[in-house]
Amino acid sequence: MKQYDLMHGISVRAAFYLTKLCLPYLKQSENPHVLFMVPPINLENKLFMIAHLGYTTSKFGVAMMARGLAAEF
Repeated sequence: MKQYDLMHGISVRAAFYLTKLCLPYLKQSENPHVLFMVPPINLENKLFMIAHLGYTTSKFGVAMMARGLAAEF
């Protein structure tokens, strides 16, 4: 659980927090962008999920957060 929590804390929580901190600066920019390095959400590759479930769910969390932030702003 400690490694799982660490993975999600680093990937999902940190990306969300840093994006929220940057929002005032992004709103002042003429062409604001936020870039997240995440794979496309592909539920077909089950072998990768089995071997790296904590990593995969954290990256999917970041991908979903990126889509949510894009819709919000």
